[in-house]
Amino acid sequence: MSSKRSGKAKIWFIIAGIITAGIVVFTIFFNGNGLYFTFGMPSETALRADGEAASVMAAKILLVDEKTKLLDVSDDKILPASVNGETVEDYIKNNVKSRLSRVAALNAMAKKKGVVLSHVQKEEVENAASVYYQGLSDEQRGSLEVSKDKLSDMFRQFKVAEEMKNYILSDDSVEVSTDEARVISILYICNESEEEARKALDELKSGTPFYDVAAKYNSDESYTAELKRGDTEKSFENVAFNLKSGELSDVVSSEGRFYIIKCSSDNEQSKTDANKEYLLAKKRNEEFERLFLPYENSTYIELNGSQWEKMNVNDIPEADVLFDDIYRQYIN
Repeated sequence: MSSKRSGKAKIWFIIAGIITAGIVVFTIFFNGNGLYFTFGMPSETALRADGEAASVMAAKILLVDEKTKLLDVSDDKILPASVNGETVEDYIKNNVKSRLSRVAALNAMAKKKGVVLSHVQKEEVENAASVYYQGLSDEQRGSLEVSKDKLSDMFRQFKVAEEMKNYILSDDSVEVSTDEARVISILYICNESEEEARKALDELKSGTPFYDVAAKYNSDESYTAELKRGDTEKSFENVAFNLKSGELSDVVSSEGRFYIIKCSSDNEQSKTDANKEYLLAKKRNEEFERLFLPYENSTYIELNGSQWEKMNVNDIPEADVLFDDIYRQYIN
């Protein structure tokens, strides 16, 4: 049985050298959006999007998170030399630049739309900032240029960005049906010969246990599978998802092989519920990108070149607390 596999999308940055009046040095185009490197920005500012600033502290804190994620998936706890064709330094920095520029752009839009935090949300922000601050050592606070006020502002910006995303999606009608999200369990036998597959089907219909027939005719190592829509070729999927629990299919031709499918369960309820949540979040993100990208791509984003040059991923300290963990725990 063949499955469709989707590789991770790669982010490609096209660097164009642009000489201007000694201020704009060059531009990185990200999703059609220009990121302009300048040297005329306050030293504590990492970037600005439509006038909304993200601090150097915020950049360093996200560098900690990104670095930690890579170390966590490394068997030897050592950073790789490259990721997705980029040096690990560029990969981590580019992820942070992209994330901060989006948060800043969402905050700039929030000001225009009048989206603000409630009193309760402001308290959550202050609490999260306090927990994060207390989780750092004095040495880490110094290295990351952390202050309580700047931390509160960073958590506030991320929460405003989240609220702005919710505002953008407030009128969306994205839905996922139970059938679209359904997860099923099957038994199957495959063979390169239609004649052999039909012999197997005859034996199954005569009452021979599925395992015995599979051991005799199946050319795959396994004979069980759990399927979501999109996992297999369409002709196989259509037959499998139309079977009721306990039903047996006729011989099915799919990608040059012949299959017999028996449905063990036509709805793995808990897994269907989880898949429905996943698909809904995926569709909402796709809808958000469609609605927000035109604004983001028209936003003028400046990067503080001198500050980004000073940041070195190898020099970024490890921390006992991560921004994303604290945000999810105390704000979401």
